[in-house]
Amino acid sequence: MNIESNTKELEDKGRFFQDVNFESAAVEINQVKNQNLFLKQLIAQLSHENQLLKKRLFSAGKTEITKDKCA
Repeated sequence: MNIESNTKELEDKGRFFQDVNFESAAVEINQVKNQNLFLKQLIAQLSHENQLLKKRLFSAGKTEITKDKCA
């Protein structure tokens, strides 16, 4: 009986550690997903700002060219 109870106890501990490992892995996965979402949003924002800056630069370059032609 003592061996059987020890075996059962070890099996229960093994399941417990598997559950804990699974839960910690799930938490880490959620953290990585959140970081991924944040980075995607940051890339979208920076891409938008980059496009706006390119438009400003292009329009500023156009006005300089037209000023040069008029002079």
